[in-house]
Amino acid sequence: MLANAAGAPPDEFKLFSDGFANQLRTEFEWAGNEGQKLLDSFLVPPMQMVAATLNFVTMLCANRHLLDLPLNSIQDFKDARTIQAEMGDPANQQVA
Repeated sequence: MLANAAGAPPDEFKLFSDGFANQLRTEFEWAGNEGQKLLDSFLVPPMQMVAATLNFVTMLCANRHLLDLPLNSIQDFKDARTIQAEMGDPANQQVA
């Protein structure tokens, strides 16, 4: 290992400066957020119709709503395991 004149170990080699790396990180975060918004704008409206249909069917079968409408993002969709647990739990059943 090489040392400089003062005897200290050499500085760590960095391909990019800290400012450039931070700017790149913020740009990638922005692109990810905008991509999520774009994906939401294309997927949420058709999924609103699917969710409304599911709510109608579950209202007929289980006497309760399955999904909370309106959906605002993809994150509002429930996982299938969550739906199964909620439908199977008798404490969640509503009386007609």
